[in-house]
Amino acid sequence: MEPSFFKAITRWIGRRLSRFGVDAEQYHFLLQASLKLDFRSAGSVLKPEQQSQTASALKFTLLLNLIFSIIISMIILATSRSTFVFSAMLLGYSMVMVAMSVLIEFGLAVISPDDFQVLAHRPISSRTFFAVKSSNLLFYVLLLGTSLNLVPALVGLACRGSQWHFPLVYFSVASVASVFVAGAMVALYGLLLRTLRYERLKDLLVYAQIAFSFVFFFGFQVFPRVLTKMNVITARDIMHSWAVAFPSVWFAGLVETALGNINRETVGLAAFALIVCVVIVPLALKNVSLDYSEQLARIGASSSKAAKGASRRSPRASGWFNRFLLRDSEERAFFHFFLRMFRRNRLLKLQILPNFGVAIAMMAVVLLQGDKLDNPFEKSSFSMAAIFPVMAFLFAGMAVTMALPYSDEYQGGWIFPVAPIRNRARILSALKKVVLLLLFGPLFVINWLLFAYFWPWHHALSQSVYALVIGFFAFQILLFMAGDFPFSRKVEKGAASKRFMFVMLVYGIVSFTVALPYLVATRPMWFFLLVAVVLGIALLLGHFNNRNYIRKTALALE
Repeated sequence: MEPSFFKAITRWIGRRLSRFGVDAEQYHFLLQASLKLDFRSAGSVLKPEQQSQTASALKFTLLLNLIFSIIISMIILATSRSTFVFSAMLLGYSMVMVAMSVLIEFGLAVISPDDFQVLAHRPISSRTFFAVKSSNLLFYVLLLGTSLNLVPALVGLACRGSQWHFPLVYFSVASVASVFVAGAMVALYGLLLRTLRYERLKDLLVYAQIAFSFVFFFGFQVFPRVLTKMNVITARDIMHSWAVAFPSVWFAGLVETALGNINRETVGLAAFALIVCVVIVPLALKNVSLDYSEQLARIGASSSKAAKGASRRSPRASGWFNRFLLRDSEERAFFHFFLRMFRRNRLLKLQILPNFGVAIAMMAVVLLQGDKLDNPFEKSSFSMAAIFPVMAFLFAGMAVTMALPYSDEYQGGWIFPVAPIRNRARILSALKKVVLLLLFGPLFVINWLLFAYFWPWHHALSQSVYALVIGFFAFQILLFMAGDFPFSRKVEKGAASKRFMFVMLVYGIVSFTVALPYLVATRPMWFFLLVAVVLGIALLLGHFNNRNYIRKTALALE
């Protein structure tokens, strides 16, 4: 039986939103129905009795968020010298993580036309439907925000200059900041949906998400450096720097004002935070909601662009390629299947390409710290800036692993059980070759050119080789997660965030491998021996994850 408390909350929110043209009763029932469907609907046509993984994914994500927030809060507490710096840093971390979650899950949460196709013939106003979809997203955002901000709110009591009511103030402001991030992104995407043809928007969203993920990650890397370099302690210090452009600073000013640390700077920051939250974002959302249903109708009615003519390839070159890399016919078929899906499926692009914004941001950090980029092949040294391009390979592997089981065309997954596949390990082998050729290959070249700008070309080549090997090693570990046929599961809320947090955990496991070559970089023989050992382990892991995949997909067929 549904808790009466949840009913009372949705009814209360509906009555408040009725002032803006939302039907309170429709809002109440539609929001309850959408949340129930998230947690109860089947995720695969191959196993319709299997329930949605949303609940377990959320539990896993929230638990890891709590663990990471404990670690980061303790680090910031040890280095910060005021509640303002503590709040600005931790709010920045929380807002970036919420923004990344919205980016990963956004296409499913707000612009998916599936619900509209079911409800279009009902007398539901555009604003009511938009309010339901946005509230559904905010439900998950507030859950994530709680797991990210609960620990910092308590740890902040130990910060210098803190007061007894700091936890209440910080948690309240952090929740508002999480809602601001989600609302701003929804408003921006909604405005893009209104001003552009959907066919063009679907392509633009891919590049927009790359840009947004770059801004979020790069900003989070730059912000602490700005505070450290400028010796920022109070709001007065930061008001005279360009770091005031970071949204977390505005909300840190709101925390300071609520704590009673009132001066011209904190009041100014707090006022700006309130203006964007209470005036600008609501006005943008109100504007978007006017014709939201019409835009979703346009999405549902639009057909995908006609496929461009196949690129002409030399039969001789194609023959040599297949002869040396794709000798097995099954592997060759799945290789071209993956290529076709990566080219034509925009949802797949929306799931994968935002991670490349993070990878580009990591390389931008290298350029930013170029003068501090010590060459470990000339002297024993360790530079965090040199680690970021290595982790770019990890993000590329993570993107594919996260997106592999999911597709908006999951209904076609029935083809795998009926297809006469002799060796299901060929599916994973083909995927590995696609990733190596299309993702790791370009990253290898970019990495080499980037480091060749600072180091001798042969040292840059060595750095790129070991980055490629470690990325391949981590990718082989991540493939142990693969247990479904490709693109055969419905995209579920929370699943991508769960995998993202799992990958963050994997980073901790393989971090020693990332740094290990630096210990022997000055001795070329030992360095390449170590890289060869890591490569050998990666190939061995590939054998075992192939067997693991065969076992898991066999269970899926039962």
